[in-house]
Amino acid sequence: MELAYTILNASVIPFWILLAFFASKPITQKLLFTYRVHLALAVFYTLFIVWGTVENFSGEGGMGSLADLRIAFLNDKVLLAAWAHYLVFDLFVGTWIARKCLEENISNALKWPSLALTLFFGPIGFLLFTMLKKKD
Repeated sequence: MELAYTILNASVIPFWILLAFFASKPITQKLLFTYRVHLALAVFYTLFIVWGTVENFSGEGGMGSLADLRIAFLNDKVLLAAWAHYLVFDLFVGTWIARKCLEENISNALKWPSLALTLFFGPIGFLLFTMLKKKD
């Protein structure tokens, strides 16, 4: 599981670099703006959440309470799937931010901190970008 975790973490970094510095380039458009990378990560998530859920078919754990969630996350496959969930959606939001910056000619001074905060703290980056971008 550690190897899968390491690979998963390392796999998203090049895409964040593309969003931050090469958003207008064809490779970024092809990989990220078509959501191909997001779909591949979603497949990873699906495999691990199904594998972890089937493995823990005893019915212990779940999302009914914080205590149930804690029990569910004791399964490394479920925990890894949850981490993939974060990575997929944070990258999705980062892609949305980079695309909006291109469409609306928003400066890197707003894009870069928003992307960094989205990478590390998800919703905070989304909040910053939404609050600071020029209004429609």
